[in-house]
Amino acid sequence: MMVINYAEKLRDMANVDDGSLLDVAVMTPNTLDGWKLDTANTCNNGHSTTKLFTAVAIDMLWDDGRLDLQERVTKFFPECWPAGSE
Repeated sequence: MMVINYAEKLRDMANVDDGSLLDVAVMTPNTLDGWKLDTANTCNNGHSTTKLFTAVAIDMLWDDGRLDLQERVTKFFPECWPAGSE
């Protein structure tokens, strides 16, 4: 398995070696075509990382007292009905 240091790869692609900050376009390694520039239509796999962000957001709301974990979902999303009540 080959490991790529993305920061070094971006620096090399930008041809910068003085450590200056750059406005760098996001590029994604693509197994078929090598490195490609991301566009507004680029689909990236987040896999299971979104679960972590959701859990942290819920925990932060709970810590701030803005979310009660015992409340029904319909309090926050009135369009959601309990299963079987339609």
